[in-house]
Amino acid sequence: MANAGLRRTAAGCLLVLALWFAAAQAEEGDQLLATVDQPARITATEAAPRGNAAAGLRRVVLSVTYYHPTDDGLPIEAVVKVRAAGGVDKDIGRFGITPDREFTSTTPSTTQHFSFALPQELAAVLAAGQPVTFSVHLVPVRGEGKGAALRVGPIAFR
Repeated sequence: MANAGLRRTAAGCLLVLALWFAAAQAEEGDQLLATVDQPARITATEAAPRGNAAAGLRRVVLSVTYYHPTDDGLPIEAVVKVRAAGGVDKDIGRFGITPDREFTSTTPSTTQHFSFALPQELAAVLAAGQPVTFSVHLVPVRGEGKGAALRVGPIAFR
């Protein structure tokens, strides 16, 4: 009898943990999911700041772990912007997902990666150990872009 009560309690705890984890992922995912109506945003700092002298030419490698094309099949373009705290957005590049079909990636080998040069002033901000915010905007090339979605995964600096 004690075992049955213990099992129910354990099952209840596992259910609460699973629901909490799912809610936490959904909340975090809102920031990382881009749609036509809302860009994905990710704030990053360099793990080991290099100091202003080493700012030089820097690149950011953005990964995409999920993509859903537009409902009408018309093309969509992702516009990547970056800004430092208190600064203005600067376009650093654009990309499209090829082939234009839905995918979800759980491994690095199936994740799509895109590399962009950082403006020198923002590379200096990173080199000084300060954060920058990247945003990915989905922009329809034609049509309204309804249904399009893209999830940003980890980013890396090179």
